[in-house]
Amino acid sequence: FRSCSRCDFVSEDEFEFGELKEHQLGEFLHDAVYGKYRICGACEKIKGELPIISINTISGENIETKDYIDSKISVSSCAEEYVLDEVDAEVKVRGNGTATHPKKPYRIKFNKKQKMLGLNNDLKAKSWVLLAEYVDKSFSRNMLAFSLAEALMEVDNYYVSDYELVELYINGEYNGVYVL
Repeated sequence: FRSCSRCDFVSEDEFEFGELKEHQLGEFLHDAVYGKYRICGACEKIKGELPIISINTISGENIETKDYIDSKISVSSCAEEYVLDEVDAEVKVRGNGTATHPKKPYRIKFNKKQKMLGLNNDLKAKSWVLLAEYVDKSFSRNMLAFSLAEALMEVDNYYVSDYELVELYINGEYNGVYVL
């Protein structure tokens, strides 16, 4: 097997590489589902990037307590209609047991309602949650539960929260992948 380092194309045939098959990543595209992504013109695989949420606390302090800290929230690497630039909010650590792990879950409380990445049918809300998924390294348990709930409950028109994987930066420092 051989793989292209530029687009993750995998092939058993060495002649699909080099001069006979040139992998070309196109221009960046934006989508609420895929975030920022490019499509290889040769193999048509999607090379994606997760949406990015940046939290910058006004005081520059880390978010380590259950007390709200004044912050500015930015969302990027997503569809243009969901980009936020330095929007006023408060952020705190959320949860009980999960708050004791090294990777903390957070609650964002905006000063006024905001859309976030098209979630909940583009509903605006003041409060949003970032799940750290520290004990679920696969990021699949909560997402599977949300998907199953949607499949089972949507038929009867019950509300089910949806989700989005995002990358989180706090005060310019990478914090990891979270479920919004």
